[in-house]
Amino acid sequence: MNAPNMAPCRGVVRGGTVVLTSGAPGFPEESEVLVVPVASRPGTPEAVLAAVEAAPHVAREDVDELEQAIAALIERDNERYPATLVCG
Repeated sequence: MNAPNMAPCRGVVRGGTVVLTSGAPGFPEESEVLVVPVASRPGTPEAVLAAVEAAPHVAREDVDELEQAIAALIERDNERYPATLVCG
């Protein structure tokens, strides 16, 4: 539960210490706080690894079926709308 008139704020860990970075309300000395990790910033190596590990793992058979369906749609579209080459 948040203390009265105290909004959550963000920070980062540097050298084993949480450094508040935004919205730091100036907590009174000896204030007890709750630190909850959040996902890494998008695009960082840590975020990419976390996404790969957390992503739903898809069975190889399902991937094969999806690739076949995509190939069938592409083939159908190529028959329906054949490419026309214009030289000249």
